[in-house]
Amino acid sequence: MSQPDLRQQIEKIYDCYGRQKITREEFYEYLEKQGLTEQEIKQLLNTAIKNKIILVGFRPQFDENWNLQDVTITLQLMTEEDWEIIEAVEKETEREEELKRILHKEPTEEEIKKILKELNPE
Repeated sequence: MSQPDLRQQIEKIYDCYGRQKITREEFYEYLEKQGLTEQEIKQLLNTAIKNKIILVGFRPQFDENWNLQDVTITLQLMTEEDWEIIEAVEKETEREEELKRILHKEPTEEEIKKILKELNPE
């Protein structure tokens, strides 16, 4: 199945629920009603994850003492733009961490020039 066809098939599932994020159980339930076997559903889900159509997440549930009671696996429908945003945030976070690392040590004159050049490109 081509990636556009796979995306269309996955989007139909999310359209049925009217949300961009569903639980794994909802995903399975929809496809079981369509006649797919558990193995076929697993394969479809894995392919969608590998093709960056779906992002897997976890929704923990705690009691009043913050003891973990349950974890729900969530599946979020992703667009190319969503992945670009995530990548940009990750790059910015890496840059911030690098700057923190540099600032917590005594920089050499060369490192200072490099930092200043990065902060004020000409």
